[in-house]
Amino acid sequence: MLPAQTNALFRRRAQAVGSYSRHFLAATKRCLPSTAVRPVSTTTSSSSSSTSSFSKRVLVGTAAAAAIAAGASLWYAYSSPISAEQRLSDFGVWAWGYNGTRVVAPQSKQEAIKTPQRVPFFDGMELRDLQLGDKVGAAVTAKGDVLVWGTGFDANSSTPLCILTKQDIATVQISQGRIYALTRSGNKLFSLPASKLDLEQTELKYEDKRWFFGLFAGFSRAHAFRTVQVPLRRGEKIAQIAAGDAHLLMLSSTGRVFSCATGSRAVYSTDGQLGVPVLLGSSHFGSSESSSSASQHEEEEDFIVPEQVHEVATLRGFPIAQIAAGAKHSLARAADGRVWVFGSNLYGQLGMDYSVDTAFIPIPALLSLDRLYNTRGAADVSCRYIAAGGDSSLFAVQNRKKGVAEDVWVCGAGLHGQHGSGRFNHTLGTPQRVRQLCSITEYSEKDHATREIPIRSISVGKRHIAAVLDNITAPSSPVQRQLLIWGGNDWFQLGTGKRVNSPVPIPIVQSAKKAAEAEEAVNLQKQLGHGKSRKGYEIEESVVCGNFGTAIYWRVV
Repeated sequence: MLPAQTNALFRRRAQAVGSYSRHFLAATKRCLPSTAVRPVSTTTSSSSSSTSSFSKRVLVGTAAAAAIAAGASLWYAYSSPISAEQRLSDFGVWAWGYNGTRVVAPQSKQEAIKTPQRVPFFDGMELRDLQLGDKVGAAVTAKGDVLVWGTGFDANSSTPLCILTKQDIATVQISQGRIYALTRSGNKLFSLPASKLDLEQTELKYEDKRWFFGLFAGFSRAHAFRTVQVPLRRGEKIAQIAAGDAHLLMLSSTGRVFSCATGSRAVYSTDGQLGVPVLLGSSHFGSSESSSSASQHEEEEDFIVPEQVHEVATLRGFPIAQIAAGAKHSLARAADGRVWVFGSNLYGQLGMDYSVDTAFIPIPALLSLDRLYNTRGAADVSCRYIAAGGDSSLFAVQNRKKGVAEDVWVCGAGLHGQHGSGRFNHTLGTPQRVRQLCSITEYSEKDHATREIPIRSISVGKRHIAAVLDNITAPSSPVQRQLLIWGGNDWFQLGTGKRVNSPVPIPIVQSAKKAAEAEEAVNLQKQLGHGKSRKGYEIEESVVCGNFGTAIYWRVV
């Protein structure tokens, strides 16, 4: 049965849905002088009915006016120079984008959330991980419990439900109607159904009336999850997982890479994203059999068993440090900075120009990084970070010979502006720089010198990308990690409030409708902080891009 006791604890947090207005007023008071809020006698117009609870108060001041014009969002107020104690005392999750499946804002019935809005359920919660799927959202609490929501999970509920407890989960991935949860110890990888109906049917108790008329039936039950069997060696752990549309990558603590097809149904064809040639399926090869016999052969033998794990043997012997998965392609970065790519190359997402021979790469191929700078010898060029999602790939590369601190390169689909070059190119096989993220430096008042600003993290959605710069100085500093976002905005996933794609990285700035507010717009740029919560967790704000949505949350480091 479902863990009802744990759900009762989380259900109390759902009561915060009706108290959104009070949270907004309280947060605004903390960010404004005491003289900025004073009662007056006024009348609220019908056009501002959503703020009727504030009809007896008027928030005076430019920052408050910008808040109301921006849809009464809370998160942007943290961009103002407030103390670390204030910043860390009121945290949660902010999300925006497509909400037809209630993944971005489970409490809202709006089809699209145009600007970042707070998700009341997560008020005051730190999370270990957060993922936004097409129809399902999943989060891991600071205690390691798994929460799931969305119409794909339960169309009749607007409250996240706890489906797995007491397993100390560290991170989750969503793929093919399954949720893959990795324990913090790395010893176990669970597979859970991303549907409440499937979850309950799996947990039905077995009834056996042959034994004392079912006296012991309560002790016989099926678990709602199953364990993915990864062929690890003695003492070896799973360090990282990454999921695409229909595949899962696993990285061990010793640098070995494993892969498997995801879901519960047999897979008959892949694009090579598993990195194992024998797992391509039959559709990639010609056959002289008749159509009926070929169909029968396909049904009997040539299918890929889901969640049957295989090691990517080509990468054996290379200590892999990071993995990344796009929709149908995979990336692997070694500790020495080399990068291997495999899978679909339909849009050039493997860093190769598309051709008949490079339409898909079933075996990991070494990506030539030195050609990006026209240098000889890979020792001078190394990759420090990789990211993938949809049909796009990004690489943070250092060039020691030319003294390049760090450049971000992108390849793959770009019809919605994912290349960050100011253009809308359909494909890109040769990686090109995202110039706004290349060789960035800043002056450090502490060191009295210019320092490099590396990339902290990159999250890639189906059509948009978000990058976080590691330019933080101190938790109490007004200058925090800068968040830049670009690409498709057809469902407002860029958080600008307008359905306009951005082909270049831009900060998330709340709209200032009045001229008097325009000069304050620079202070409303979203920046991400870090620090320690009241519970003692080391936390930092992180961004995650789903297919058509985006979220910012406080992540336990």
